[in-house]
Amino acid sequence: MTSQDLSKSKKKVHKLKDAKLRKIRYELRTLLYLVYNKRIYQLRDKELQSFRNHFFRCPIICWFCGTRMEDLIQDPDTKYWFCVNHYDEDLEEETLNRYY
Repeated sequence: MTSQDLSKSKKKVHKLKDAKLRKIRYELRTLLYLVYNKRIYQLRDKELQSFRNHFFRCPIICWFCGTRMEDLIQDPDTKYWFCVNHYDEDLEEETLNRYY
């Protein structure tokens, strides 16, 4: 087992089975996402990079597709959160750095 395999096994999964709790989680994530969008337009370039990096390390949206509805998994290497559909995507560091 390589160190990369070991780090993948330490993933954090936030799963909710109760539909009402999933709905509440979605609404909270939507509210936080709206705050993020409002704040993004108020920041300058240097502050913007730091704010985006911090935002994608919070369990609000999938870094890859932006969904707020699905369960999220934190990548232990980048600390970014991905939905269960995109966590296993082989995202290279270059791809992650291209956007943020």
